[in-house]
Amino acid sequence: MVSQLANSAPELARNRKSVSSLVILLVGVVTAVLQSSVVSDLIVFGVSPDLPLIIGVCWLLLAGPDEGMVYGVAAGLALDAMSGAPFGLLTISMASALGLIGVTYRNVFAGAWYMPFLACLGAAGVYNGVFALLARLAGYPLQWWPVVSLTVLPSTLVDAALFSFVFWAVRSIRLRRAPLVVLSQ
Repeated sequence: MVSQLANSAPELARNRKSVSSLVILLVGVVTAVLQSSVVSDLIVFGVSPDLPLIIGVCWLLLAGPDEGMVYGVAAGLALDAMSGAPFGLLTISMASALGLIGVTYRNVFAGAWYMPFLACLGAAGVYNGVFALLARLAGYPLQWWPVVSLTVLPSTLVDAALFSFVFWAVRSIRLRRAPLVVLSQ
């Protein structure tokens, strides 16, 4: 009986991981649909917040880089499917932004209380900047100063401001459900 339980433990872990991946994919698609249908109508300083990016940075910082990147690719693909831009621009932009945060996740963003805010600020800047660059490379005529001053900068600041509220709310919910585990070295 004990050996049967010991043999089934890896199978249970695999099943949990596959269910977790399905949940991540579903959340990515749902946030992309919300972005396209509801959030895009919320205009702050001439831009709408990027809900999938904000949730992606939260997910990455709270659940780890692996789950954050899975979410980012799922949300990016869903956004691309609903966007009029060339397919792949939003996925590459999302993966670039979350990849940057994922690379520095353990070393930089585990420190002070303001580091998650700076992570979102950096991710939003990369997301918007990469999207503008890729759109220009795809042949869209862009004048850089108006794009940066009227779109990239305001969008980055709006995303960072909204992230402040979303991150602390999600973090407090997560702490109530399952306390963070501190790994010793």
